[in-house]
Order: sequence, then structure tokens, then C-alpha cells
Amino acid sequence: MGENHHIILFSALDWGLGHTTRSIPILTHLNNTNAQLIIAVQPQSASEKILQRHFPHAIYVPLPGYGITYSKKKRFFSLKIFLQIPKILKAIRKERRFVNQIIKTYPVQLIISDNRYGFYHPSVPSVFITHQLRIAAPLPLIENWIQRINYRYINHFSQLWIPDFKGTPNLAGKLSHPARLPEKCKAHYIGPLSRLTETTLPTPVVQDNESATEASFKYLFLLSGPEPARSILEKRLLEAAAELKAKSILVRGLPAEAKKTDGVIEAEQRPDGLKVIHYADPALLGRLIKSVDFIICRSGYSTVMDLILLGKKGIYIPTPGQTEQEYLAKHLMDQHWGFCFNQDEPNYKARFDQAEDYTYQLPSIEKENLAQILEPLIESGGF
Repeated sequence: MGENHHIILFSALDWGLGHTTRSIPILTHLNNTNAQLIIAVQPQSASEKILQRHFPHAIYVPLPGYGITYSKKKRFFSLKIFLQIPKILKAIRKERRFVNQIIKTYPVQLIISDNRYGFYHPSVPSVFITHQLRIAAPLPLIENWIQRINYRYINHFSQLWIPDFKGTPNLAGKLSHPARLPEKCKAHYIGPLSRLTETTLPTPVVQDNESATEASFKYLFLLSGPEPARSILEKRLLEAAAELKAKSILVRGLPAEAKKTDGVIEAEQRPDGLKVIHYADPALLGRLIKSVDFIICRSGYSTVMDLILLGKKGIYIPTPGQTEQEYLAKHLMDQHWGFCFNQDEPNYKARFDQAEDYTYQLPSIEKENLAQILEPLIESGGF
């Protein structure tokens, strides 16, 4: 570790890959400034594999994830999360102890946490990244109660970075633009983040005689998120693909199952014309998204940012019971920034036809220089 390197400690919540992937542009900027990254992550996890591909020279230290499990049934989704609150609080306490130990071992100068509430230190400038200032819940009374708890934790940090547009219209609606912001933590809207808008990774190809991006695909099925919801949606989409009279490609979102040799990613060609890839690196995924007409995906916030910044038409299927995704999908459809329907919809083919006739009014976005946004914030934070 060089003496002139700024030392930055980072970790992201392990609820899906979105918290990890959306932080990649920030980490890339810091890495380009010759900073030494220390990344705390669950060993052998999908998040670790993705980050190692982007930042092979970072120092990786083991930190267990929250290990949250999810209900297969929508009506029990919120209840199952609620019953795991003791586990979440225990994980937050472990994060505090972990950070205290790291600070004793390394001269850390900046801490960045994507939605890990205990990942801060009172003597080190600490940044919290989130778009969920008001967490969606079934009732406003519950939302108010959750927001008070949310702000209590966020106020331990020096700065709050919100990945959304500052004004209206915006991506996350009331989630990122509540009536009031945290009082003790300086809040800054830094704009949407996407690892797909820029990448320095080598360009991968798909292993068969037809390049995935040269082929004429109409639909891209993009799977993500926690199990078992991910597998349930995959089954429905595989069934729907057989009814479509259009070439389609499905990315399963499973980096651990992807086989890659010399920059070639293996693909499976199904008899119904659907091409299946276990995982797509950012370079390939970005080209796939740009090359198709429609992307069918979850309404996870990181995916939403990717599609909006790339100017693509999204057909969003929120994870059943995930109130945030359900709210985001409806918010986007209300603004004509996307089309949505529920996972239990009996006829996916009919919904895809409706989406083709839907009037999209996607925003025209001028690309902002992330470095120009972040540098003043980091300097003002005492880094």
C-alpha cells in the first residue's frame, strides 16, 4: 500500500446485486484518483466476484451479509422481513465492530456505505448512499415510523449521497424526495448511477456462430434480485418466450454459474429461439440493452437507473410484495417512463403486446461528469 494513496473503505448491502453495481461508477472514480480501495464483502458471493472483475487491485476483507430470506408468497413478504428485524439489528452491530477494527488496522480516510447502516465511524468522514429516504410500506403510518428510524441511523454519517435527479420529474418519487431530509447529515443529489454508461472492461463475445449483439433481438429478459423470486419469474418468462414470435435473449443474472474462457461467454440456444446466458459482464450487458427494443426486468432501482440513462424502453415486473419495486414501477408508468404489470399476470404475451402499443416518453438526459460532482463533496467532507 503506497504512502501517497488515499485509503477508502467501502461496503454495500447484500440485498440483491443492485447496491453493489450502482456503486461501481463511484468506486471507479476513486480508483482512478489512485486511491487504495478496501472493500468489505461476503466471501465467494456474487458481489465479490463482480467487484473483483472491476477492481482487481483492491484489498478485500470478509464481512458477512445480512442473510435475509424472502417469502415465496406476496402476502407474507413484508411479514417475513419484519420477523427478521432482530437479525438485521444484529448485523448492524457487527458492522460497527467491524469498522472499528478496520480503523485500528488501516489509516482509513473515507468510509462509503451503500445502505449498510452500521458502516461508519465517528472520527472518519463517512458517506451513506441511498435513494430510500422514505421507505415504501403498506400504510402511511408505518412509513412515518420507518422513516424516523431510517433517519436516526443516517444521521450518524457525515454525508448522504442520493442517486437521483434533484428536482422533478425524477426516478424514485417520494422515496428519494420526501417532505423533509435528514437534519444532521448533509444531503446531496448526485444524479442516477449506472455502471453500463461507461466501462473499461474488455469486450466479451457470446460463444456460438452468432454474436449476441449482432443478432436481431426484440426482447431482453433481464433477471435479478433475491431467490426464490428470481427463479419464479425465470420460469414464467421461459414459458412466455415460447409464445413470442420474436427472437429473444435471457440473462439469468447468475455470475457464479457463468463459464467464461478467453473473453468468451457460453450461451445456450433453446429450440423456441430463445438464447440464454447465465451472466453478462457490463460491456456485454450494455450492448445487449442498447441493441434490443424492449427490456423485461424487475423494477429494482439500479436496473431502472441503467435503462433510463441508456434511454431504453423497460417493461417492469416488480418482485411480489416488495413495496419499493411496486411503487417504482407505478411511478415510472405514471410518468410514461416505463410499462409495468404484476408477476401473477396470467397472460404475459398480452401484456407484451400492450407494452408495444404503449406511448413511452423517456427523458432526454445530458450526461453529467461524476468526477465534478463527487470531488467537491469529498473535499467538503474533510477527505
